[in-house]
Amino acid sequence: MKGVKILQFLILVLLFAFSSACVNSCNDSQNQCSNTNRLLLPDSILLVRPDSSLIMIGTESLISDSYITIITPIWGDCHVCMAKFKEWEQVLCKESFLGIQMVYIVTTPYPDYFMKVFYPEIKHSGILLVDDKESFFSLNNLKYSQAYLNTFLVDSAFNIILQGDPLAIPGMLEQYEEAINNHLLN
Repeated sequence: MKGVKILQFLILVLLFAFSSACVNSCNDSQNQCSNTNRLLLPDSILLVRPDSSLIMIGTESLISDSYITIITPIWGDCHVCMAKFKEWEQVLCKESFLGIQMVYIVTTPYPDYFMKVFYPEIKHSGILLVDDKESFFSLNNLKYSQAYLNTFLVDSAFNIILQGDPLAIPGMLEQYEEAINNHLLN
């Protein structure tokens, strides 16, 4: 039993080291791997308006007014995945997350189905975008098999401050809180 716990701990340490090394190496190499240190948003993304309609928007419309934003994708054809909205809303109620903008990117090839079946059931604050072409994943070289690395804390220019899902990775929530606090103080 102890061996399994030690193995789990070592795997987590390696994951943190790898994600930090990748972001740091890109920052040090003067923009040679821009997809790693800056999050890109596709022009084909759809915005869910308050009246529940979908409109196409360009990336210039997505420039954040907020100093810090959390961007996370959610698979849009999955009832279990919809629980992430509730989990995120609980995190956003914490004092250290107040005033942080949240952007959900719902990935689904069937946006009309998502809007009819799932959207009425979810409660969320922040911005809801729909990516019906999986452009967000391909543009940023993300993998579905590494979903724990597909959530980002970014500044107003979408430069990545922190990468990793605080709902899935132990200790990551504290890293988000620390990074938010550090950026608010600067």
